[in-house]
Amino acid sequence: MEETKKRHAAFVAGETYAARSIGDSDCVYSATVVRRTLKTVTFRERGRGEYTCRINAGLTEFCGCEAVYPHGHFSMCPTFRADRTLADVLCNAGDGGRVLVAVYGTLMRGERNEHWAREAGATVVGEGTVRGWLWDTRWGYPAIQTGGDLLRVAVEVLTTDARGVAHMDRLEGYPNLYGRETVRVTMADGREVDALIYQMHDMGHKCNRFTLIDPVRGVADWRAYRAGREGR
Repeated sequence: MEETKKRHAAFVAGETYAARSIGDSDCVYSATVVRRTLKTVTFRERGRGEYTCRINAGLTEFCGCEAVYPHGHFSMCPTFRADRTLADVLCNAGDGGRVLVAVYGTLMRGERNEHWAREAGATVVGEGTVRGWLWDTRWGYPAIQTGGDLLRVAVEVLTTDARGVAHMDRLEGYPNLYGRETVRVTMADGREVDALIYQMHDMGHKCNRFTLIDPVRGVADWRAYRAGREGR
């Protein structure tokens, strides 16, 4: 049954896929699917923007799942496979199979879903910020729209493993409501790290129904915003 599932694995919009460089195992290519058709997949990749790849029939047959050459077909070129998400690739790396996850809402310490992070075996690495905008969905939790140059969103960085990511997936409604992306986090001590982050699908069309959380000194912080709203 597992083999049948693997043969039929397909690229999913909102998911981030990845591949390690053949020549440098520390180099990880990753890109997020923004849309797809029956025969093509459009990715968004940091530093490259959006680009569309045709699903390679021969490569797909070889891999047993949908597969593409994201940067073109050449010697030692990377391959994105539908059965290898960014979380899969990072969790299969060194450091005991750990992966960093940036959280910005109810999974943070002191928030109502903090217990989900504990149940996922996650521990806090530190605090930092990511570029983007933070929105109050009015449903008791925020949504993030990553990107931009000036505004930043406060995050906590957790470390967990593949099982922990799968546990958080259930809370986030992945992959239907939220997708996973990779984002650059500037830590409080100035270091920069890459981490997974959950981002609601189709944020560009949903923002007009949400309330933008005003940044304080350039940083939007869910916990500070909620405390202020509740008069605490």
